[in-house]
Amino acid sequence: MYHQKVDIFAVIQCTSPFMTVEYLTRAYRMAVHQKFDSVFSVTRSHKLRWKLDSDGQLQPSNFDVTKRPRRQDWDGEYVENGMFYFAHKKLIVNNKLQGGKLGVVVIPMNRSLEIDTPFDLQAARLLAPLLDTSKNTTENSSQITKKSQVN
Repeated sequence: MYHQKVDIFAVIQCTSPFMTVEYLTRAYRMAVHQKFDSVFSVTRSHKLRWKLDSDGQLQPSNFDVTKRPRRQDWDGEYVENGMFYFAHKKLIVNNKLQGGKLGVVVIPMNRSLEIDTPFDLQAARLLAPLLDTSKNTTENSSQITKKSQVN
């Protein structure tokens, strides 16, 4: 390590145009004051996902098809959105960005757009004026914390 005094590293993605200082501050404080080993951004998703199994058959991925939930009644799941990652040096020196005691900052869906394609860029350009108005600054994002080990 080049900087012995640096204990927390952050990866901040330029492809997340609607990131705010508040999100980064929340993640930093979780890593420093609440002693999370890594903190990253997620979005809550209520999408029911499917995947192909080894036989090429379609199978539900995140729900039981015999007890299909209504999306309105389901808490959903957290999906990593790649906006930012904070990690303590002890993870970084072991070539890990996530692990140990994990924390997340939940980002509202309207601010979770990732620019990966020309379409995403156009969508961001259309959405930006709507998010820049003062009447749209109220956000009900919350955080969830979970102790777990990730290898």
